[in-house]
Amino acid sequence: MGRWGRGQAGKEGAEHSRKEPSRSRRCAAPCWKPTPNSWCVWACPPRRGISIERVAINVDDSPGLDNDGQQPVDEPIVPDGPAAYFSTLPIKRCAAAVQQAGIYSEISLTAGTFVCNHVFYGLMHLLATEDKQRRGGFIHVPHTPEMPAVLAYGVPSMAVDTATEGLRIVLTTVAEHDTDIKVPWGTTS
Repeated sequence: MGRWGRGQAGKEGAEHSRKEPSRSRRCAAPCWKPTPNSWCVWACPPRRGISIERVAINVDDSPGLDNDGQQPVDEPIVPDGPAAYFSTLPIKRCAAAVQQAGIYSEISLTAGTFVCNHVFYGLMHLLATEDKQRRGGFIHVPHTPEMPAVLAYGVPSMAVDTATEGLRIVLTTVAEHDTDIKVPWGTTS
């Protein structure tokens, strides 16, 4: 806890609800590049495999302090923004393609309510309001086997080569397909 700044993914100069931009808002602007698709990747325990996010919600609810000593609780990421944005990537097609290669993959229904969700929501809001031709999404990958959390607590991990191959498959699938597949992938809880 307390390791990550919070901020709006997007272009420099975007309006924000807070006076001083946090670290993640300040570093998000240089990452913006014009490509047909935009997506974010983040290592996150306890993800067991390539975890493709379905939805970003408009709320920051931090479990602890961020790098700037702030702890947002039930704050909107974008005041007056929609409650949620869905990924515009073919998430089921991507997950199925990764699984067909023998790599564990899943569709996740939550990116949490801290940094990952904040970045995902900010990206989708930017695409919805400024660049509707582009698609976007968010993918979590497990820690690598060498990371301290894996060694100390036994959280799930994945070799870098395996995660890289899974992400390559996702990129290829997104580049080759505009539509998703209609297969059941929901959950009951």
